[in-house]
Amino acid sequence: MPKKLGLAGVGKRLKLALTRATINLIHSGNLAMVRTTPDLVFGIGVVSECPEVPREVLTPRDTWSDKASYDATARKLAGLFRANVRQYQKKSSHRRQGRGTAGLTSPGTRSGQWRNAKGVSVCSFP
Repeated sequence: MPKKLGLAGVGKRLKLALTRATINLIHSGNLAMVRTTPDLVFGIGVVSECPEVPREVLTPRDTWSDKASYDATARKLAGLFRANVRQYQKKSSHRRQGRGTAGLTSPGTRSGQWRNAKGVSVCSFP
């Protein structure tokens, strides 16, 4: 890969064929069984093996040549996500309080922890 992925204007976009391959694996259910590694900023499992997709593009941080820039951008994005979630939590009715999209619920055992319908933690923010 001659040019790294990264911040808009610095890197390049992921090839559409790789995005399509990933979406096809999601739709087929085959991606549910692959190994993941935890993302330290977002607390979600990042796919570490994906058929038809090169390993070097699976870990977002590894696709950026400037790791410090990635870390700063990821922290900023996580902060924006937390602020957005709080905004809607404040606006929701008491009955709906703490419900996220796609069956996710919050808060979990600590601030910013999201769980799926089975109670499994899928995303947490320190």
